[in-house]
Amino acid sequence: MKQQAYYRNIQDNDNDYAVTDTYLIVNCAGCQVMQKHYVANSVRNDYFLLYMVKGSISVQAGKVSAIMTPGECIIFTPHIPFYFERVEHTELVYVWVHFSGNAAAEVLKSCGLSTGLILQAPSIDHVVEKFQMIFQTFSHRDSFLQLDAIPNLISLLALIGRKVQQSKSPLSTHRNRMEKSLQYIHEHFHSQLTLQQLADMEHLSISHYRTVFTEILGVSPYEYILLQRMNRACDLLRHSLLSCAEIAEMIGYEDQRYFSRLFKIKMGMTPQFYKSRKQE
Repeated sequence: MKQQAYYRNIQDNDNDYAVTDTYLIVNCAGCQVMQKHYVANSVRNDYFLLYMVKGSISVQAGKVSAIMTPGECIIFTPHIPFYFERVEHTELVYVWVHFSGNAAAEVLKSCGLSTGLILQAPSIDHVVEKFQMIFQTFSHRDSFLQLDAIPNLISLLALIGRKVQQSKSPLSTHRNRMEKSLQYIHEHFHSQLTLQQLADMEHLSISHYRTVFTEILGVSPYEYILLQRMNRACDLLRHSLLSCAEIAEMIGYEDQRYFSRLFKIKMGMTPQFYKSRKQE
């Protein structure tokens, strides 16, 4: 990555603003690349998210005193002094963003992110991609800058929160292994899917796949696919003029009677009654 920096106020190279009259605002963001000794010793009015990409730094902030390595991040708390320096002779690369707003603390809480702590978020490529989306919004420099930057910031925080949560979970390894088959289910739930097909995607046996899937999602693969089909059927029954036979075929059932039986079991009523009730 190349060194780069983007500022909300281009006439201020610090952009250290604590904002209380706005939901969220991104003050500045960038990527720091250093091959020489580097030290930062400061205190800011806004939140400062630092994510390590390469190399390592020694960090001191509040009660924290530790070494940070790639895949780790910290959110420095406003008004709390912090210090960090490069500790290896290898290249140092980290990405950063400063933000504020009257909802900043609540957004961090919603994402499960604590300030002043070193957090494990080992998904460097995905996290860097989110940072780059923030960088791109600053390249436009128009009245829509913050409208673009704020959702990108929230998306970044949500991703980091998810990775932090997964790193703490004993199921995190398997959870990551489910991503390919889950995506496939969502894209092909209307097709005839088999457990063997899904298990092969995650390089697991059928029995192991079924066990891990159920532990993570709370339902079996069969039940999950069935729920996806029923949810889509309800949506089509509510918002389309398609017949029940056409809807059954669209979600993967050639036999309308079989579809109707399954629908009544899950929804407590027939598709025809569900459709007529929603049209009243």
